[in-house]
Amino acid sequence: MAKRNVVIVGNGLFGSIAATLARSKGHTVTVISNEEKLAASKASGCVLAPSWLSSLERNQIDTAMEVLTALYKVEDLVFKTNLLKTFKAKRVDPDSVLVKPDVVGKVATVGDGVVTLEDGRKFKGRVLVAAGIWSQHLVEMPAIKGLYGASVRFTGTQMEDPRIHVYAPYRQAVAVNLNKRTVWMGDGTALVQATWMKEEQQRVKDTVERAGKLFGLQGKHTVNVGVRPYVDGHKAGYFAQISPNTWVSTGGAKNGTVLAAWQAQRLVQEAL
Repeated sequence: MAKRNVVIVGNGLFGSIAATLARSKGHTVTVISNEEKLAASKASGCVLAPSWLSSLERNQIDTAMEVLTALYKVEDLVFKTNLLKTFKAKRVDPDSVLVKPDVVGKVATVGDGVVTLEDGRKFKGRVLVAAGIWSQHLVEMPAIKGLYGASVRFTGTQMEDPRIHVYAPYRQAVAVNLNKRTVWMGDGTALVQATWMKEEQQRVKDTVERAGKLFGLQGKHTVNVGVRPYVDGHKAGYFAQISPNTWVSTGGAKNGTVLAAWQAQRLVQEAL
């Protein structure tokens, strides 16, 4: 297999997993990031559960899990729930997935096999645009709807067991240990931009208070706000070749970790 120069725009789950997989195959990879403050992946807990993957085909899930297992430590979890049942899932440590960018800079244009930054620097190779909701501003593709939400990291504490609490119809709060000193908690909030901008402070406050009420999580914490990308008409994410040497990969919605791994495998097979 020929070795390629690969240029990836975005270091969220989609860009990071693609970069790690491509590097594992011997390709030279340059990851470019604009360090967007509302990147969804920074808020992710990378918890995977079969019941949350209903929009995906079995082969997509199987391929994704093969990629994740080959690249990272995949942990089996048994969650306790408020419904007096247990809930099996898997988890990948998000801090082990997200890569540091090789280049930080504002992308001006993406052409066929070339990325140009606003400062004039150019990077050439097989190009993958994996910039979440911002992908639609860089390449021609279907419209992306962004849904806003927040997660919280509590430091200096631990959960005895992973926990899931159903607190409203179709709303589940999840709490799990990230490491020996940090707990991640997310409550599934997903709001359109207009609503989030009007209610952000109250919504963030509600999420933090929900962590305390449902799981007893209090004390020092960090809130991460992110915007999940949903591509119109593509419930199972969006991956497309838009020119001979340029591809786009986004639309993870709530299944970002799995879809990122599946689309990373497609990139390797179809582009490299």
